[in-house]
Amino acid sequence: MKTYHIASGILRQENTILMIKQGSTDEIPYWFIPGGMIEYGEHIEHALKREIQEETGIVATHIGNLAYIVQVISHTHQTIAFVFDVTHFVGVLAHDDPDELIHEVQFMPVQTAIQELEHVPWASMKQPLIAYLQSQVPAGTLWQYRQHGEFEYELVSRLPAQK
Repeated sequence: MKTYHIASGILRQENTILMIKQGSTDEIPYWFIPGGMIEYGEHIEHALKREIQEETGIVATHIGNLAYIVQVISHTHQTIAFVFDVTHFVGVLAHDDPDELIHEVQFMPVQTAIQELEHVPWASMKQPLIAYLQSQVPAGTLWQYRQHGEFEYELVSRLPAQK
């Protein structure tokens, strides 16, 4: 079974969050936080900084706390995503995405970002981020999903459990 590792970052500026509009030519673009695949032999922190810079032009200078982890298991692979708060960064918004999947980059009000996240078709991506942004779960929460179909996800467990 193939395992994919992903690193993503939450960058806040006052009451806004950095979002990217992304999508391949055969899918409807959607807004999400910057991040991407960790390459073999690459440390998580380096991958996170690289992905943020490629997708947004921003240089992450300090990675903060682990916001949450998501594990998704399907019949063909598993994905483990590490999402961090990025507390310090510099630069000007512009993207140099080698995969050419990024359409737009902007800081948007957190409430607007949450509304945009509702359009993300993958529950395993949007549920943990929305819950974290709304302070419904503590930092470091582990979300575990089983994927049954392309857009069918079952939340198996969440640690710590919801109060």
